[in-house]
Amino acid sequence: MQNKTFAGKKYISLFAFILFISFNVFAADEASWVIAAEQFSEQNVPSVYKSYTTLIPLMIMQNLSGIQSRLVPAFEQHAQEMQDLADKRVRLVRERSDIIQNNDKLFFQRIPIL
Repeated sequence: MQNKTFAGKKYISLFAFILFISFNVFAADEASWVIAAEQFSEQNVPSVYKSYTTLIPLMIMQNLSGIQSRLVPAFEQHAQEMQDLADKRVRLVRERSDIIQNNDKLFFQRIPIL
């Protein structure tokens, strides 16, 4: 009975360790994405289509590099606006707190301590 519970705990701890490592691996701080297209394999391709192995990836990259903007759905615009408002609210709360703290400092500096 003891061996089963120990083995179960061992597997759970191993799973938790692997899960922890995978979060660190996939949580990169890169803000940009890299998109690439590679030449296709020329095996079993008729000679007529040999040029397509380099032409298609080139066309993909040219079309992707030409995209400058995208259509933003209404729900995403609303979510962005709500996030901006929440950020502004947090900024204002912090600013208010700083003002109150400075006011208190000035007030208590003037009171003589007996």
